[in-house]
Amino acid sequence: MAGPADIVSLTLNGGVNHIVNMNVAAPKATIAGGSAVAMLMNGGSLNMSQGSITAGDAMAGVVGTSLLDDPLLDGDTGDNGVGICGSGANNKGPTGKKKTCLAGDSSTAGNGGDGGELMTSVPQPAGSGTDGSPPNASFPTEGKGGVGEGQGTPAALSCKDGTSGESGSAGNSGEGASGNGAVSAKVLYQGSDGKGGTSGKPGQGGGGGGGAKGGLSILCMGSGTADRVGASGGAGGTGGCGGAMGGGGKYGGSSIALVVLNAMVKLTDVTLVAGKGGDGGKGGDGQSGGKKGGGGAFAGGAGGTNDSCQGGVGAKGGKGGPGGGGQGGHSLGIALMGTTVPNGVTFTPDTLKKGTGGLGGLGNMAANGGKGADGMAAGCWDFSKNAACAP
Repeated sequence: MAGPADIVSLTLNGGVNHIVNMNVAAPKATIAGGSAVAMLMNGGSLNMSQGSITAGDAMAGVVGTSLLDDPLLDGDTGDNGVGICGSGANNKGPTGKKKTCLAGDSSTAGNGGDGGELMTSVPQPAGSGTDGSPPNASFPTEGKGGVGEGQGTPAALSCKDGTSGESGSAGNSGEGASGNGAVSAKVLYQGSDGKGGTSGKPGQGGGGGGGAKGGLSILCMGSGTADRVGASGGAGGTGGCGGAMGGGGKYGGSSIALVVLNAMVKLTDVTLVAGKGGDGGKGGDGQSGGKKGGGGAFAGGAGGTNDSCQGGVGAKGGKGGPGGGGQGGHSLGIALMGTTVPNGVTFTPDTLKKGTGGLGGLGNMAANGGKGADGMAAGCWDFSKNAACAP
């Protein structure tokens, strides 16, 4: 007898069972990660002679999830500074934007430096831009705000641009699946899936550009001569958000001729044949991080005053970590759980014909590994002891 694919062909739930001259077969599995199990003995006892129990090939596990590039992860461009003759000109530097990411972290751009004020008819030093965040201790000079004109000792003769941010770090690779899985009456066989990676980190925001000093008796087009505050610096661009993690690969199905759960079984002149175990699913690739956001432009001076300085470019977000590979499925003549061997199950060794175990799924980053455990090929395996069994 042969049952339909993807379900056990013959199930015996308890009782005292005698079978003579019967062939039981399970066809090849058809669903991803599906197992092929020909016969299940769940409790009770079985005395079977003269026949065969044959399981077809199992199916490979599902590949871990991978997300496409997403423009919503890209950094934001900083606002431009305001020139000395700009519409509604004032000396306040633009506020750096904050890019909030789905993982809960964020990238913030530096503020543009304020333009120099006018006090007692003497132009005052301009404000410096602020730093972008998150800071990176390994690259302390990145994402720094530019110095404002007139700041420092000696006083700066002109402002400085904000520096670009440092790229976000890539996520970690997920671990490959380990162990051998388990058998039960409910799911027959269940393996182990690979672990997902971790998300990438956001890029650092660019530093804000420094502001410029103001000037006295400045003539702007369409307006009279007036004392004017200095041009403000451009705000930095935000960094891109980190990419999402790659999902772990799913386990491959197993090909098992006979599953024995807490039962007494005797096999005489019965041939057991197992097919190929399914390969574990490959880990999913990590998503690319968001692109860098442009820095805000400098603003113009007039009448001999300096231009302000531009904001630094935000950095690219880190790539998400790839997922680990799923466990390879098994090829087993007999799978035991909760049964004492050899008293619980007796059989003739040369009647067990196993196929090949499935290969563990590969991680998606060769440098970090992440490969899942390979499946086994065994005539009889005791899952309760995690060891081979013999008559």
